Amino acid sequence: MLLSSSLLFALLTVTTPPVERTQLRQSEHMYWRSINAHQFDLWLGKEEVWRLSTSASCPALPAEGKLNLLTDHGRFKTQQRIFPAQPDPCHLLSITPLPSNADHTLPGNQIIPIEVHGVKGNNKP
Repeated sequence: MLLSSSLLFALLTVTTPPVERTQLRQSEHMYWRSINAHQFDLWLGKEEVWRLSTSASCPALPAEGKLNLLTDHGRFKTQQRIFPAQPDPCHLLSITPLPSNADHTLPGNQIIPIEVHGVKGNNKP
């Protein structure tokens, strides 16, 4: 009985790792860190971090500074344009969980969202 209780407790306390997503809702405070020319980590607050990959046709990401990103109804979506004033082939390829061995320190580089369709409902400024 003790063994089965311990096993049940272990199963209940195991958290499921996040999975790849097709979209993310923007948050009020967002930060980023460049990983390479076409990948960056996106903080949606202090705890939630995702790795975003862009298509090879996108310009190389800067090393630091503010980054303007396009949102669609307050969301970042895969297969949609991600940077303003870039051609259509430049889009967001994937949104994956931050690897466990990555740097989890909150960076100071801010994200500036640019809405392409207008925010509806309670999210209006």
